[in-house]
Formats: sequence, structure tokens, C-alpha cells
Amino acid sequence: MAFSLPGTASDYLNTYDLDVQHSLSWGTRQRIVWGGGVRVAKDKFPTVLSSTQVLQFTPASRTLSLADIFVQDSISLTESLKAVLGAKLEDDPYTGVEPLPSARLSWKVTDSHLLWLAVSRAVRAPSRIDRDLVEVIGPVVVIRGGDFRPEKLLAYELGYRGQPAPNASISISTFYNVYHDLRSADFRRCSPIA
Repeated sequence: MAFSLPGTASDYLNTYDLDVQHSLSWGTRQRIVWGGGVRVAKDKFPTVLSSTQVLQFTPASRTLSLADIFVQDSISLTESLKAVLGAKLEDDPYTGVEPLPSARLSWKVTDSHLLWLAVSRAVRAPSRIDRDLVEVIGPVVVIRGGDFRPEKLLAYELGYRGQPAPNASISISTFYNVYHDLRSADFRRCSPIA
């Protein structure tokens, strides 16, 4: 894919994805899904120059690979109680391997009422913009990529789904999220480029 705005900016990006997945039953109460994937992204972002601004990626072109493997086990504990346990390992080119576990428990109270709770971990890994982008306006460095760490989330969820009438349903979910290493903007006095 290519984008070009003549005289202003252009970029080139090719992405290749390969995903595999397999599902199997283990006995009468368990269903297992496992698999993995690879994504390769090749890009090129030429420097954008104007009379007062320089916007560039350093390096200008890069090939990044992201890989993951996962397994998920759905277990029927009883006819009305079901557990889903999952784990994913994601290998990011900037931050390395991140574990992403999850667990969910659902209880079918009646045929028309379901309660569930879940806990999971998610990560937003850095991108090229977070690590490699540099913007200079006049003598001031406005943006400088660098040591952006992954943003981490531990998410708790509690929910209810019901069908009080044949033509009506209701779903309510509550979330409590705990974040670590969030990125924020901090405007400080910047020193000019030497």
C-alpha cells in the first residue's frame, strides 16, 4: 500500500499475515482451540521537509515481525457452569515476549439468564510512531521517539445477560481496569537542536 501527497508526504507499507488455528474436543466436557500467527510489515517513510518543519522516521525504512501463539480451553464444569481459560504469548519487535492470560466463568442461571465474570491482561506495544518518529519545528524538537514501554492493562469484568420476554433482551457489563505504564504528554521547555 502506498500513500502520496505530492510535495508534502508519502509512505509505503506492505503487510503479510499468516495465521493458523486448530480446534479439538478433549472428552465430552472440553473444547480446545490453539494456534499462532506471524505478521511481517515492511515500510518506508521518506522525510517530510518544509521551511519550518522536519518530520521523519529514524530509520526511514524498517521490516518488523510480530509473532504469537495461543491456546484456549472451554470447560463445561456442570450443565450450567462453564470456564474458559486462555493464554497467548506475543513476541513484539520492540518489547519482546508478552504473556496475555485470560479467564472467564459463566453461569447459566436459567435458560434466559446468564451471569459471567472475567479477568484478562492486555498490552499495547509501541509502534513505529512511538519509537522512531522525530518532529522538529524550527530549532525545537517537538516529538522524539525513544524508550516507549508497553502500556499494560489488567481488566476485570462482571456481566449479566437476560431475555425477560421473547422480543426483549438486556445485557449489562461492568469493568474495572488497572493500567500500568500509561503514556502521557508532558509539555516542558525543550532545548534547541545543536
